[in-house]
Amino acid sequence: MFTHSWQNSARIQTNSWGNENLVGEYSSDSRSADSFIVDNPRFLVLFSAGDLGADGSNTITPPGTAKNVLTIGASTTGSQGSDPAGDVPDFSSTGATLDGRIKPDLVAPGVLLCSAQAEEAQSPGGDSCTTATHDDGSTPLYMSLNGSSMATAVAAGGATMLRQHLRTEQGITEPRSDLIKAILINSATDIGSADIPNAAEGWGQIDVANAINPSDSGTDLNLLYDDSRQLDPGHSFVYTFDVDGSAGLDVTLVWVDSESSTISNQSATKLVNDLDLTATSPEGTEFHGNVFASGHSTTGGSADRLNNVERIRIPAGNGGLWTITIGHAGGLTQSFALVATGLLQEETTADLTVFEGSLSTSVLAPLQGDTVLVEAAWRNQAGRASGAYTVEIEDLTEGTILYTSNRNSLAGGTSASLSFPHVFQTTGEHLLELRLDTGDDVIELNDENTGVDNNRYQLIVQISQIGVRITPLMEDGSIPQTPVDLAQAMTRTLDPSTGSIITYDFILQNEGTSPISVGLSVTPLQRIDDQGILQAPKDEWWKLLNETGPWELAAGGDDGDSTQVTLTLEDVDADLTDPSGARFALPGTFVNDLNLFDKNAPTVSHTIRITSTVERIEGLYTILAGTGDNLGAEPGKTATFSLSIRNTGNGDTQYSVSCSSPDQWIIHVGSSQSSSMVLDPLSRLQFLPLPIHVRVPDTENGQPAAGITEDVTCVTTSVQDSSVTATDVATVNVFESFDFTVDLIDDDGIVLGALALAEDRAVLNGDLSETTVIVTNEGNVPMDFSMTISSSLNTWNAQLILGEEQTTSALEFSIQAGDSISITIQMMVPLNAEMDTRNTLTLRTTLVDGEMVTNGTRFIVQEIAALEASDDDSISVSLGQTGTTDVWVRNAGNVPLTLTWSIGSLPHGWVGGFQSIIPSSLDMNREALVTVGLDVPGNLPVGISTGVVPVIVEAITPGAETVTHTFELQVEILPSIWVYMTPDEISLNDITAGESGVFTITVENLGNSNSGFIFEAGGIEHWSFEVEPESVEMIPVGGSVEITVKAIPTNSANLGLASFVLYANSTDDGTSNSVTNSELVLEISRARDDACSGIGCLMVKLGLPKWTLALVFLFFLAGVGVVMVRMRRESDAAMSPDEELIPVGSALHAGSQGERRAMALETSSAGEVLSKAVSADEISDVIASSTPTLSLPPVPPGAMPLPPSGLPEGWTMDQWVAYGHIWYEQNK
Repeated sequence: MFTHSWQNSARIQTNSWGNENLVGEYSSDSRSADSFIVDNPRFLVLFSAGDLGADGSNTITPPGTAKNVLTIGASTTGSQGSDPAGDVPDFSSTGATLDGRIKPDLVAPGVLLCSAQAEEAQSPGGDSCTTATHDDGSTPLYMSLNGSSMATAVAAGGATMLRQHLRTEQGITEPRSDLIKAILINSATDIGSADIPNAAEGWGQIDVANAINPSDSGTDLNLLYDDSRQLDPGHSFVYTFDVDGSAGLDVTLVWVDSESSTISNQSATKLVNDLDLTATSPEGTEFHGNVFASGHSTTGGSADRLNNVERIRIPAGNGGLWTITIGHAGGLTQSFALVATGLLQEETTADLTVFEGSLSTSVLAPLQGDTVLVEAAWRNQAGRASGAYTVEIEDLTEGTILYTSNRNSLAGGTSASLSFPHVFQTTGEHLLELRLDTGDDVIELNDENTGVDNNRYQLIVQISQIGVRITPLMEDGSIPQTPVDLAQAMTRTLDPSTGSIITYDFILQNEGTSPISVGLSVTPLQRIDDQGILQAPKDEWWKLLNETGPWELAAGGDDGDSTQVTLTLEDVDADLTDPSGARFALPGTFVNDLNLFDKNAPTVSHTIRITSTVERIEGLYTILAGTGDNLGAEPGKTATFSLSIRNTGNGDTQYSVSCSSPDQWIIHVGSSQSSSMVLDPLSRLQFLPLPIHVRVPDTENGQPAAGITEDVTCVTTSVQDSSVTATDVATVNVFESFDFTVDLIDDDGIVLGALALAEDRAVLNGDLSETTVIVTNEGNVPMDFSMTISSSLNTWNAQLILGEEQTTSALEFSIQAGDSISITIQMMVPLNAEMDTRNTLTLRTTLVDGEMVTNGTRFIVQEIAALEASDDDSISVSLGQTGTTDVWVRNAGNVPLTLTWSIGSLPHGWVGGFQSIIPSSLDMNREALVTVGLDVPGNLPVGISTGVVPVIVEAITPGAETVTHTFELQVEILPSIWVYMTPDEISLNDITAGESGVFTITVENLGNSNSGFIFEAGGIEHWSFEVEPESVEMIPVGGSVEITVKAIPTNSANLGLASFVLYANSTDDGTSNSVTNSELVLEISRARDDACSGIGCLMVKLGLPKWTLALVFLFFLAGVGVVMVRMRRESDAAMSPDEELIPVGSALHAGSQGERRAMALETSSAGEVLSKAVSADEISDVIASSTPTLSLPPVPPGAMPLPPSGLPEGWTMDQWVAYGHIWYEQNK
């Protein structure tokens, strides 16, 4: 599970998976994770907590329940409208573990995170969160996902950043996982209520910035850490910190604990090596690790016996000299990592201390006059070296100093020891005392002057009277001569592979002056466990003396004052000749106490302890079961065989099993989700069948083909001795797979689902409907098929088409492994089918000699009115200008649609319309784009308006079925400047030359931004204009000013009505505002009374009145009339009134008047003049040809065409662009 990563130099591994069937349990995968990290303490492993929070507490998924991994739950983010950051979502799994440990350790953001999406993902669980796509142009490159899996990846990134900081900035080449874990936990943020630790967030939300640069309310804090120490059971280490009370104190202890048992009750503690964190305040108040209330440490409680993470949090306001103690309450030697933050400074001092067993003797009960070794040990449990000091050992009973020594400096965290020989001359109890730093040379945290006096240790030694002695002989039968020899004589070592019997020889001796009768008692053999406690052995041991007492011994020095006896110890459960496999004696260290005593005076005795050691033997036997030709599976399925493992050694042994295959098939060992696992210890000769699950890969392009094989190699290795290993190979066969799929696809390329769930497909009379059938061979062998199609209504004919072959009966075809084939179903809808008639096509695809798959699709004769429309958009409007946006519709039905477009109710003063030609009909699969325009009144504020523009599209089918879609367009008002001018009058007439006509103009700022304006008028020859004022510095929003415009003509100014333009332009540069300036057209004319020109002016100059000109004109007209009358009378011939209309020289004047009359009345001739009646088309053509034509002005793109008469009266082109369609509707 982790070896591959470690061997490829990875030091952080993140795992977003877990076993949902064993929630809360310490599983075999949990044990494997702990075991690997124990062996590789610089490897940090993260696991997701799981997403089973809705199921309640104790829902952490293994291996997230392991002690040494960093388990991560999810926290909220506020992303994309989700719950605000600072909480734990309901889906995140919660603790504790079933044995009561705090899990998860931390939480990290895990809601709607944007994550990579694989191009080949079949069923991605998230929505696209960017516009980026893969190379295919459609598959999103990223998607949003929830879960503790996402959160774990975030935490892994944070852990990586922290590790890099420790390496590059702190100079730690290979930071240990417990140090990284301790820093991350110590710096976490308590989210929500102040209640850490809790089952939802553990110790809080990860805060990488605070881990690297801790701070409190903007104040930088000190970060101190130590991962250089290790403790033996019963030992302690002490730190002292001078704390500034303006900030709090945070201390976290983490250690990599040995793996625990998975076969014990899940509620039993999984802690193996128990360290304890304790903080002592300047006032002497003690705080235990993990004893919390409202997010901070509190007094009381007891030491934590469950977790290998312990914390203490002291709030601000508690400054002074604090003592932090790490104690080892039991287990084996253990290293640890300690992290502390706050405004603090470490005060390094020494602290020499004794501990349990600091003083001992080499003989349990020495005899008077015997030479024994007195042994002493102590340690410096603080950080500073002690400097020189003195050690003394005194026999308080006799008041004599047994030993004194001046010692060199003892480094912090290290131990020292000494031993010396001594002879006790008196019997009875002797009270020995070990004293450290007797000269008071060392400044210590604890001694006789301050704190707790930990510099003294006392031992009671019982000295027996000389009378009898039991002396063990060396293995060669000689008598020991020195204390070392004596210790060796009392020890035997058994190689259990050669036997199960241990023998000792003893001399029983009378050292008194009188003959005595002695007895010898031997206690049952007992085992010394890892804690040094005596336990009964698991095997049955017999003890047997070659002679039974009592023994009569002569006085010391006489013949017969001693005798030799032999003690035999035998493990009767061991059997090296067992045909099923040798049963060796269990390993361990065992002791017996032997007491030789005077039968008549039992107080005269001598006791010794013998120690027997049975060596450990590693053994392993493995065998495969369930192999052979029957071991295999179809692609995509699992083949299972059994690997049976037997411990042929003599002690509880752990084995690791790792399986692999050349093509890296997925293999799960046992109940784990991994190809390797570490088993729980197997006892002597215990037999464990372990299932090995091998998943044959899914077929891809027909591979793996049927008949190929894959060798699965499983290597079993003893954890205690890697040289003990076994390799087994099982061959997995790939069986034939006849999997195939049949998919029906409609005209739009959509895969049709199950008939019961699929919607009816609408068709019309006479339609030729086509359905595509895709048959895919997903197996690993070629397949032969037969396909038939049937219709529920006989009149609905259907046929199958494959290439050139068309058939209404069975279609036969073959498909190679991994290939697919496309077949077309054609069906004709009868012309006489009634509306709402339903017909079902049933497709049966049969694998020759195999299964049959039935598919179906149902049709209904029905008009489908369906409109697809673009999403609701918004219109951005600058005040004073028309805002536009496009809306899009598509006919997604099966019939043409007649469309009606309209604008719904608008707020007062709003005017909306269409800026493009609106389609009145839409064929199937056609789409239309329509531009919507909007004008709004002035002074609307910037931003999204509360009003909306409803655009209503009503579609009607030929059968009168109606569907309506309404676009709700939001309106965004842009920052705008809009100047609007209103004159008091639009024209001034009869302005006398040299004088002025005055217009009064009201200028308003109808925009939503303040602005200044400049005014300018002119453009007429012989006129001058004066604008007062010419500019305005600022007109506020909604404000107005009045200006005057004077028009002054000269004598040369033309008569008649003339117009000029008044311009109002904003002074804004238009970078942040939309500017709509104004133009006002005003009309003026010069007074006629002072005009003199032409003949009238000449007559005035001659002194005649002006009416003389009119009289002259009348005389001129009379003269013209007389001349014309005379000309008429002088014509060549007189004509009748009827003839006057005939042009002179016309053939119609030929003949006499009577002849011409008779000819005109003749109607029986077939001449072309009266051959037929004039048609209406001829009349229309003549009228059209006689009607004068005008060239219409061009219109902007998107506007309605102008009527033949041109722009309607009073309309401008801008008005026509915006509202021309309304004119057409009103003038149909």
